[in-house]
Amino acid sequence: MTTAAVPFRCPFAVCRRLLLICCALLCGGGLAWSQPAQLPLVGGGPVLVLAFEPENRADAAGWLREGLPVLVAGALEAQGADVFDRATRIEALEQLQLPPQSPLSRASAIRVGELLGAAAVVTGQFSLSGTSLVIRARTVSLSPPALSPEVTLTRPLGALFEAASGVASLLAGAPSPVGAWVTPPSVAAFAALVEGLTADSVDEQERYLKTALNLAPAYAEARLAYWSLLRDEGRHGPALEAVMAVPQASGLQRQARYAAALSLIDLRRHDEAFRTLRDLLKLQPAAAVANALGVIQLRRTPTAQTGQPTYYLSQAVELDPDNADLYFNLGYAYWRARDAQGSAYWLREAVRRNPADAEAHFVLGSAVQQLGATVEGQREQALARQLSGDVDRWSTGVPSGLERLSTTLKGVRRRGQALDAPASAAERTSLARFHLDAGRRAFERGDDREALSALRRATFLSPYLAEAHLLLGRLYLRADRVDEAVAALRIALWSDDSPDAKTWLAEALARQRPTP
Repeated sequence: MTTAAVPFRCPFAVCRRLLLICCALLCGGGLAWSQPAQLPLVGGGPVLVLAFEPENRADAAGWLREGLPVLVAGALEAQGADVFDRATRIEALEQLQLPPQSPLSRASAIRVGELLGAAAVVTGQFSLSGTSLVIRARTVSLSPPALSPEVTLTRPLGALFEAASGVASLLAGAPSPVGAWVTPPSVAAFAALVEGLTADSVDEQERYLKTALNLAPAYAEARLAYWSLLRDEGRHGPALEAVMAVPQASGLQRQARYAAALSLIDLRRHDEAFRTLRDLLKLQPAAAVANALGVIQLRRTPTAQTGQPTYYLSQAVELDPDNADLYFNLGYAYWRARDAQGSAYWLREAVRRNPADAEAHFVLGSAVQQLGATVEGQREQALARQLSGDVDRWSTGVPSGLERLSTTLKGVRRRGQALDAPASAAERTSLARFHLDAGRRAFERGDDREALSALRRATFLSPYLAEAHLLLGRLYLRADRVDEAVAALRIALWSDDSPDAKTWLAEALARQRPTP
């Protein structure tokens, strides 16, 4: 979270801007409905809703740029669509080195969707004249490629939530606005929340979020956003206090209880956190909760009554079998328990799912060295050092505190279908070659989406397959995913010291931006 200096803005400016929004609440109006043929958004795979761009760059209601996608995504989710949240979208933009506040071309929008494995991307525009809001949106299907007709809806700004619901219904081809969607408490409170999420400095973020909570003290989304801000700043006591005030009746109560448990872990109140998480797990199994229980047990002395870390982390892997971080935690827990064989097994599964995980390679190297494979272990750690400068500083061996926690209950997003590796090494090698050949053909004909899917299958089955990583690196470069290209090409060069790998790695490094 940035703390860069910004021009001073009087606190009264916040209220003045929100006053203009509140005035719009007195206006009414009706929806102009049309029924264009739309692409399926419910049951058709995950959907990414991008920022809605203002048609007039000087638009005073610039908060709608981020506010509209949040609302449309929420309304689509209420209809049953699987929608990426805002945090995931921002993370993808950062990974592609695309400024979150800059407009995206259609090609860039597709790149973001492909990075996340989205089935469809929603793009939109808005214009505001007085208190009259016009929203335009359309859906871009990524697989198969298709572009839906644009939908247009005009509504007073005071009826913003009805407008977002109407747009979501039009995009989904539904006959009427969403009925079951729980909307924010007021336009003014929602605007303050969005301003808080997008402000440039921590002080400004906090000022807006406090404004939202002053307008609506029971606003669960604002409380969770405020908790996240305070936690990122290391203010764990106030963070716990903020999230504990989420009402029991809120639809986000379960997420709030999980957030409270994370704050209790931060405060080293492990017994309280353990009880909270255990109750959550009994009510509804979730990988993030089981994982957090395992992390607590790693950070304190487990007992027969509370259970071993590996017990909970094994549950987490079963609940979310594609999440590389969970496999890492399990392998790391076995390492901490001085079980090198168990550690090596689970860490190999971690690098199958994320070959660029430097920490996993380093701990795996330590484990296989303990098993007697000294050369293999040293090579694993050499790869880890190439992938991460942080790992390069681990001169005294595997450090403590490497376990990973998720801040959300939803877990990671899938980037393609779940895979199972055949038991036989020969079968894995043969199948990896099959997917490598398919990926190479797709790469050569310019079908990047199919190439990416096939090459990921190849590296899952054979994590050190040099040609697959070389093609992945070139594919990432073609999509301007430079950091990922550098990691893939480092693995390719480590696996096979070939001239092609050196040439393409040099190209990727030349295009890589320096870390701030």
